[in-house]
Amino acid sequence: MHAHRGIIVFVLTFCLVGLGGVRIASGQASPPDSLQDAFLNDLEGKWTLEGHVMGDSVQYRAEGAWVLGHQFLRLRMIDVQRPPQYEAHVYIGYDHTDSIYVAHWLDDTGGRASRTIGTGQREGDTLTFSFEYPEGPFRTIFVRIAPTQWRLRMQAKGDDGDWQPFAAYSMRPRAGS
Repeated sequence: MHAHRGIIVFVLTFCLVGLGGVRIASGQASPPDSLQDAFLNDLEGKWTLEGHVMGDSVQYRAEGAWVLGHQFLRLRMIDVQRPPQYEAHVYIGYDHTDSIYVAHWLDDTGGRASRTIGTGQREGDTLTFSFEYPEGPFRTIFVRIAPTQWRLRMQAKGDDGDWQPFAAYSMRPRAGS
């Protein structure tokens, strides 16, 4: 029995040291204990989004919350129609090695669009994500008007190379939250 304990301790030690070495050897910077971002903090809470998608009026409920060890802000969006016509979970984080924001946009349209990770840059109160979807380039732009007022715009690059509106929303805190 004591021999088995020795083997188990050796294997566990090897795994812990070995896996730590993989991160160091790959050149990945260790993330901080949690992502501290005042801009993203303002997306926390319960929201109402109203606007247009491809010309059609829409309204969503949304909720922003820090998840996964405070490394990502998750923005959950769901259409207010019954049954809902759209639902998305957007995970926004920060790559400390390359100094860029990242976005994982997962929605009920399926896996094809979900395989693309958006990369973003922030300038003042505007955070622009670029997505290279199989169907073509797309961007999502978060604009903070005030801590409790946002605009969200989405654009697709047309065949002519110009950015075409896809969706536009205003975001405000949900009543009663």
